[in-house]
Amino acid sequence: GTALTRAAIAPGKLHEDLYALQGQVDALERMLEGSPSRAAVGEKAPPTVEDHFFAGFRGLSTTYGPTPHMKRSLGIAADMIKEILPKIDALAAKLPSLHTQLKAAGAPYIIGAGER
Repeated sequence: GTALTRAAIAPGKLHEDLYALQGQVDALERMLEGSPSRAAVGEKAPPTVEDHFFAGFRGLSTTYGPTPHMKRSLGIAADMIKEILPKIDALAAKLPSLHTQLKAAGAPYIIGAGER
């Protein structure tokens, strides 16, 4: 977003594409970690990958090992990650094209985006 605001082009499809990409990234972060705004007001939210992983991980610190519930939580976390990974790969596949478009639009160098 910042690089695009510094490019000398009028709002258009590139802005829409980046806005949509940011929305997809935000949705994936909520699936993994939950909603920071919901957490701030103490609102109940659906369990996240982080919640399930933590519930299963607690079993590693006990002397009797993980309970069936803890194992189930880890299984749910693994299933959620399997669902999320293809979405992350799809987003990553869009980045080179967006980088090329930003560069063509005169956006400044983006750290971590490859060649100048």
